[in-house]
Amino acid sequence: MMRNRSVPLMAILLTLCVVALVSQENGLEGRPIVVRAKTIYTITNGVIENGMILIEQGRIKSVAKKIEIPPKAVVYTAEVVMPGMIDAHVHFALDRSSRPAGPVTAEWKGVEHLDLEDGSIKEALAGGVTSVITRPGSGVISSGQAVALKLRRYPDENMILKPFVDLKM
Repeated sequence: MMRNRSVPLMAILLTLCVVALVSQENGLEGRPIVVRAKTIYTITNGVIENGMILIEQGRIKSVAKKIEIPPKAVVYTAEVVMPGMIDAHVHFALDRSSRPAGPVTAEWKGVEHLDLEDGSIKEALAGGVTSVITRPGSGVISSGQAVALKLRRYPDENMILKPFVDLKM
């Protein structure tokens, strides 16, 4: 039996990470997801009007005008779907209280000071940001090493995409 669902948040902006999160919270994990959208912005194929997206096992399998809907799929509707955004310069999810004083603290590693309970993670996800490079603060010559994270609603160590990205200077 196919069920149509309309999620109000998706009427304004829907990122695919939101669909996965809604499915997890409603106990629909493992079921195929189909998103029918009036407008789909793709990275490589321009804009698709009145299209569909098939997601299976947490991965996008197909984006097209028409997709065969698998049995037991959950179907969502949206006005607009766009890829998740990457923020390459943020200052959150790090516990900076242990950063040594001084103008050069290049040895300070963000990956060793992650604060995965930081509320900014959920705020960024809600705004459509799916990945970040988080850095120590500014104001000194060199404040430490940045870390790249794939954001998750339920944070864990698997969020670390790259433990050492660059040196903040």
